[in-house]
Amino acid sequence: MTTMVYRAEAEVDSATFLHNVAAAGYAVRDLHQDAEDMLFGLIVEFDTDADLDQLVDIAASVVDGHILWRTLREGTIAADANELGDYVRV
Repeated sequence: MTTMVYRAEAEVDSATFLHNVAAAGYAVRDLHQDAEDMLFGLIVEFDTDADLDQLVDIAASVVDGHILWRTLREGTIAADANELGDYVRV
């Protein structure tokens, strides 16, 4: 299992992404959300057996999921919260 973290503009974007990950047959475990900073949406951390490339492909299919797609990476909320405003994909 790998721990992934991302930022999402809206809860519906995150819920759609996680639903699509599970529907593709990958595990979604130990889900943690931090919605404390609503200026930037919410931050989500979860464990999965999918690799980053598989998750990026799934994230790309989320309507209006561009922030999620751009910030998705391996990591944790504690380690990456301050950097999740930085895009790893443009």
